[in-house]
Amino acid sequence: MKETIKSLMLQGYLTEPSAAELIKEASIKNEDFYHIFLSLNPPKCITKEFILQNIQKIVTQLIKKNPEISEETISFFNNLIPKKENEEINDNIQQIKEDQERVKKLDEFKKRKVEITQSIEIKNRKLTVEDFTKYFRGRYDYLKRILQEKNLENLSSIGKLSGQRKNFSIIGMISNKRLTKNKNLILEIEDLSGKLNVLINANKKELFEKAKDLVLDEVIALTGVGDSEIFFVNDIFFPDTFITEKKTSPDDEYVLFTADWHVGHKTFMEENIVKFISWINGEIGTESQKEIAKKVKYLFIAGDLVEGVGVYPSQEQELAIKDLYQQYKKFAEILRKIRKDVTIILCAGNHDAVRLVEPQPIIEKKFIQEIIDMENVFFTTNPSVVNLGKTKNFAGFNILMYHGFSYPHYMDNVDSLRLANAKLKPDMIMHFLLKKRHLAPTHASTTYFPSEKDFLLIENPPDIFLSAHTHHTAISTYNNILTISCASWIPETTYQEKLGLVADPCKVPIFHMKTGKIAMLDFN
Repeated sequence: MKETIKSLMLQGYLTEPSAAELIKEASIKNEDFYHIFLSLNPPKCITKEFILQNIQKIVTQLIKKNPEISEETISFFNNLIPKKENEEINDNIQQIKEDQERVKKLDEFKKRKVEITQSIEIKNRKLTVEDFTKYFRGRYDYLKRILQEKNLENLSSIGKLSGQRKNFSIIGMISNKRLTKNKNLILEIEDLSGKLNVLINANKKELFEKAKDLVLDEVIALTGVGDSEIFFVNDIFFPDTFITEKKTSPDDEYVLFTADWHVGHKTFMEENIVKFISWINGEIGTESQKEIAKKVKYLFIAGDLVEGVGVYPSQEQELAIKDLYQQYKKFAEILRKIRKDVTIILCAGNHDAVRLVEPQPIIEKKFIQEIIDMENVFFTTNPSVVNLGKTKNFAGFNILMYHGFSYPHYMDNVDSLRLANAKLKPDMIMHFLLKKRHLAPTHASTTYFPSEKDFLLIENPPDIFLSAHTHHTAISTYNNILTISCASWIPETTYQEKLGLVADPCKVPIFHMKTGKIAMLDFN
């Protein structure tokens, strides 16, 4: 349009003839072009080369401004750039559209009193050593702020310690842990200013027992006496997680918690899960049970929706459905049977069609399109935080959902957990991690994606901490936080036996939002 060129001239811009033709045609294709073009801060003499260099940015902004942009308009801009960049633009367009659909669905879910308050999407990219440095520094800075509230006496940074022996406190990350010949415990503690060896005497039995459960890379506070060479510990403080009181909702509604369906495995207990769904739909049970079932409004599935393919050696011998797409198709078929006024919130686990690196993103759309299209189903990341039941006068329940891939590391490597056989008491691991205020504090306990912000930190204490992975049910409380470990819908597999895990299938915790009480349903 000539008006666009005139407008640019009035703004003090000149255009080369070839650039002017391109601007005219682009303006005809989309009226937002002019304002988006100006946002790029073009040079006073606009060239065709400048426009072509910025086409990708222009198209991306056009799509964001107008999701319903025509294919003809997109094709016009795509034809101006090389094929490789063209593919990138199409990927961006697809992603923008998916994000917009997701936001739209989130708005719809608010009417169901469901809000995803933390969903962590980190795009794959090349990593450097600096990424890991920022990751651990971000964790340290956050937990240090929490530990500083403990009113620690004479708090000092390690780099400022002198050779003079005195009482003081430090906050640091554990970089090494070992026993001396005398069975005392030596820790190497590190902060941003330096490192220090600290000693925990075996004769201080209560303190020593506390220290035995310390793990590498966690952030703690210590009080004691020493100097810049050695520090003798008198007490240990953890960031810890707690809420002051348990909530109850004004709504007489129920929440169901499940996980580890493993659809596609030969031993998948489909008959039992169909029975479970029939109960939800009010088709079976006593009259009082049917009354409760009517009030079920939410269902969580905390990962391992399907059995997956190639997850562990010789897995193919245990598969009833060997194609991953067909596994999700079967999962969708079962899910579709649940009545539509029940809102279903899902995340991935280590068996699902998604990277193992945590935080795990939402499963690729090509596998789960049928499920995404269901009006009552919403996918979120692993981990994530979901707020449930929020009203004008009630803040809602904050539910931290984490599949639990880090758990086996702590079951096997923390004395108190191993000796107590935490594989049969997975809530012990959950309490352990709530105390550390981190879902996987030790570097080797899970595969993670380092970023400036550590997304496995437990920043805001949840009302409910939901987990799975061990296939064993456990319900308890920790500092007023309700901890729920979910059962599976398959019995023990040969792979689980090797790991020492004991399945407790077909049990479903049911939470009454109005009273805060929790019970167990058994469909085995």
